[in-house]
Amino acid sequence: MGKAKKPAKVKDDEARDIILDFMNKQNRPFSAILLQSSVASKGVGKSQCPKMLDELAESGELTMKLFGKNKIYWRVQKEEDALSLEDKKALDNEIIDLVEEEKELLAECSTIESRIHALRSVPRDDEADDRIAELEEKEKSLKARLAKVCDAASDTSEKEAEKIDKRYDTALDLWKKRKRMCSEVTDQIMEGSSMSWAELKVCFSRPLQHLHP
Repeated sequence: MGKAKKPAKVKDDEARDIILDFMNKQNRPFSAILLQSSVASKGVGKSQCPKMLDELAESGELTMKLFGKNKIYWRVQKEEDALSLEDKKALDNEIIDLVEEEKELLAECSTIESRIHALRSVPRDDEADDRIAELEEKEKSLKARLAKVCDAASDTSEKEAEKIDKRYDTALDLWKKRKRMCSEVTDQIMEGSSMSWAELKVCFSRPLQHLHP
């Protein structure tokens, strides 16, 4: 069976008249939430209900009283509607029950909305299969790239290691050769000048211009 056709939303003026007429006929307290569920079939929108109720209360066409944070509305009582003490107590109890019922409805609505949100976030079977296939393909691609990188790194490491070893051996031989040459020169200088290594070191550290006349 198809879904029931949703009634067209009425304008504010018409929604106002519908609500006032309904409240006068029912002659019992309502919250905005409970009233909206009763007049929704007549085209009164969810946002229109509290707005029109507040306007009707401000204009004195309805009575409004706060119970905690909850607004409760009922029709303005006339002399012929005067209630006995027992009726007033019964009305107060009805209002208290109404407030509790509204709290329960709000909690239930919140739970349902959370479930709807959770269900919408879960992919359908076909979407899940497509996503799994996509991730598996991506995993294969990444593994292939990783294998290539590892192979290249392995080859490069061996070649680079050989080059580094050769360069190190060459530099070490060159350093040893230069050290040997420096030692021979300093030995000859110390032998010909009768200078100690410390004196020769001081002499080398002075500016070269003092050697020229």
